[in-house]
Amino acid sequence: MSIDLSDEATPKDIETYYYVANRLASQAPREKMDSLGLDINKLADDFLLRSDSSYKALLFKTKALRYENRRDEAIALTLSIDKDEIDDIYYLSTYYMTLCSIYVEKDEIAPAISYCLKASCVDIGCGMKDYFSLYMLAQLLFRSGDVQRAGKYMKRAVQDALEYNYPVGVRRSARAASMMDGAIDEMYHKQRRQMWGGIMVISLFLAIALVLLVRNRRMLFKVKRANRMYEDSQAALRSVSNIKDKMLGEYMELSSNYIYKVDENKSRYRKILKEQGAEALMAIFREPTFADAEYPHYWDRFDKIFLGIFPDFVEKVNELMKPENRFVTDNSESLSTELRILALIRLGITESKRISTILHISRGTVYTYRCVIRQNALDPDTFEDKVREIEDI
Repeated sequence: MSIDLSDEATPKDIETYYYVANRLASQAPREKMDSLGLDINKLADDFLLRSDSSYKALLFKTKALRYENRRDEAIALTLSIDKDEIDDIYYLSTYYMTLCSIYVEKDEIAPAISYCLKASCVDIGCGMKDYFSLYMLAQLLFRSGDVQRAGKYMKRAVQDALEYNYPVGVRRSARAASMMDGAIDEMYHKQRRQMWGGIMVISLFLAIALVLLVRNRRMLFKVKRANRMYEDSQAALRSVSNIKDKMLGEYMELSSNYIYKVDENKSRYRKILKEQGAEALMAIFREPTFADAEYPHYWDRFDKIFLGIFPDFVEKVNELMKPENRFVTDNSESLSTELRILALIRLGITESKRISTILHISRGTVYTYRCVIRQNALDPDTFEDKVREIEDI
């Protein structure tokens, strides 16, 4: 690079000189060029002064800018070249490949592929098939993930290199094709591993989903059962509430009537004492008691109230009894003493002492009645429990 060009050097000599410098800038290591004293930027400026074909000098200047990592300036300078002035097909391909190479250096693959594609179209029309563009395009497509097209272009580059006996292109393309094949095999293996990994993950999720589905079904069954129990309990509470409401209403009315009768009898006894004397009043007290006279009316009222709430009570009880021991009533609106005991049990009064007090009979009588009724039932052990489960209207 110490050769000095004289002013009489022909344009061909100038282009040859700078072509060699360009090749050195492209292939020689940086340390080697520094040892030779090669200043690419200075050579490029000198070429611009000497060149009759400015686009060749500008492309060389672009090389100098790239050499100094001034890539954006290199792109702007290249794009300033008027492509219509380029009369050499080799330099037109160089124009596109220069832009492609700069974008590759900037790691911008999409514009690099676009310019490399244009360079390949130009090179295909060239008589010589030692081009670099198709090989470069295959590599860029491979990097972008378009493996199928990359394989086709690389195959075409190898065929052209073999057909036109271009050893460098053959070695270069064969080496790249081998790398691509290895990368494709690795990609297929990776995809296969990913596929099996995906299948395992999906299987795991399906297993988890199945377990959750089974648990949800069990929980749903439990919730439905709890809802049914809740509804049953609510119905039972409503039933108890209805019974209490009706019994309370009747009890208040009955109590009011008896209070009125007590007050009425009090006035009557006062009048007898005043008009007829104490002897007449004592004669009245020696008569059967007021309570004895009122009990039939009291139980008649109780029977009507209870059967109004449980109209089929006798039929339900008879279903629990042995056929030969079923109850027979002469009046559908009255109950026998045994049935009244069962009626009180249905209302929750189960202690014999309380039953004897309410019915005004002895505790032993109540106990005897209950034992006889249980013995006559189909299932003595559960008879009274089933009586308490008889539903109201």
